[in-house]
Amino acid sequence: MEETVRVYISSTFDDLKDYRAEVRKALSKIKAQPVGMEDYTAQDYRPVDSCLEDVASCDIYVGIIARRYGDIPDGHSESITELEYRKAVELKIPILIFLLDEKTTDWPSEYCAIDNDKKCLNKLKNELKGNKMIAQFTNRYDLALEVMPAVADYQKKKIIRLQMEKTLRDQYAELSVTDSLKKEAAIVQSLSEKGKMQSDEVSEITESEQQNIEAIKEIVLSGVYNKDKEKIVKNKLKEKLDKVLASGHNKENCIDILKRDLNINIKEIADEINNYLRKYGNNLNEYQQMNIGLLNSNYRDLERLNKTIESILNTNKDSNKAFAEIMIELST
Repeated sequence: MEETVRVYISSTFDDLKDYRAEVRKALSKIKAQPVGMEDYTAQDYRPVDSCLEDVASCDIYVGIIARRYGDIPDGHSESITELEYRKAVELKIPILIFLLDEKTTDWPSEYCAIDNDKKCLNKLKNELKGNKMIAQFTNRYDLALEVMPAVADYQKKKIIRLQMEKTLRDQYAELSVTDSLKKEAAIVQSLSEKGKMQSDEVSEITESEQQNIEAIKEIVLSGVYNKDKEKIVKNKLKEKLDKVLASGHNKENCIDILKRDLNINIKEIADEINNYLRKYGNNLNEYQQMNIGLLNSNYRDLERLNKTIESILNTNKDSNKAFAEIMIELST
């Protein structure tokens, strides 16, 4: 019984090479098998037929769309990326679509479609937005954290389905049904009737997998964790100080408000870490360990910021000078 999920990663390559690598790394964490152009050597010529065969061999199609349309192979009117997507639709393979956030402004101009390619890209994106559930990303880490739980959720469903199918096949193996087609029909009918049922037996089998999935979701959905947490906190503090100063408060009051708000942010993360450890204890699986590691990283970053601000205040007794240096620190 094959429980490994094969995931076809479809995208243009040069502009998204690092993004694809991050996704492949994330998929390996949940024991899913990524399939894509990286599996071919640089010398290999990869005809479109091979790409489409690879799509057909996979359980899930992951489409990553940025601002290139991609190469159109000879004899076709659509890019390889679009042809791969069409193949997944034709075969009714589950499709996960991830689009680069339109607000992203620092995308290299050489990786932006123009003229007819741009028209084709926009047409495809509009179709995807109208027909598919999509998620957006702004950087490669953001993308990986979107892909991982979506694939893990499918993987859990596949395990449950395979376990149920095995149980039913074992059950029907002893039936005196000589016609194999009738036996298959009986199995399909039972699967249909019991499709939404998760028995205690199946739940026990998938309990470990369920814990992994919950941990992955916590990484993605946590309001505390963010890859750029320190930068986000700095921006919010700076915006608040500008407003407080504009409202007539002196700079000493502004500094007191800054220290208070920064300590609130640090305490929130500390509480999140303590709550997480109380919830799971010391028996953390690898994904829960990843989550607690990310939270600890956030905590250390903000503690460093706090110490930097304390150092500025200890060095400068003049509140005006101290305030100016703090604002510079929050802008970096």
